[in-house]
Amino acid sequence: MLNERQRHVLQLRRSGSTFVAIAAELGVSKVRVSQIFHRADRIERQSKQTNEWTYGLNKKYANALIAAGYVDKNGVRLGLASGKVGVHPRTGKGITPGISHKGIEVISLWIDVDPMQRVSHE
Repeated sequence: MLNERQRHVLQLRRSGSTFVAIAAELGVSKVRVSQIFHRADRIERQSKQTNEWTYGLNKKYANALIAAGYVDKNGVRLGLASGKVGVHPRTGKGITPGISHKGIEVISLWIDVDPMQRVSHE
């Protein structure tokens, strides 16, 4: 799901505008426009792919897993088991962007993994 700014940058870039011209219009640097464009392009390409393996999972968490590079349930299962998908217990910050404590519970139930069997980061 793209936000309005991402859609606008994609539209301008695909219609031939340079990063410099878009940056001037938005009042940001050309590097920032490049970052917005490439992220939006990646999100759009990923959303066009068939992601049947995420069936039954909340779209927010499915998109976060896809953006993190997961391509199947087994990879997510391994990520949960190794602690690569989760929230750091001391800092409370997400290890996988977009996935909170609640997200870990939801994903664990979806993948049929006991959330208490995950590896701790302590």
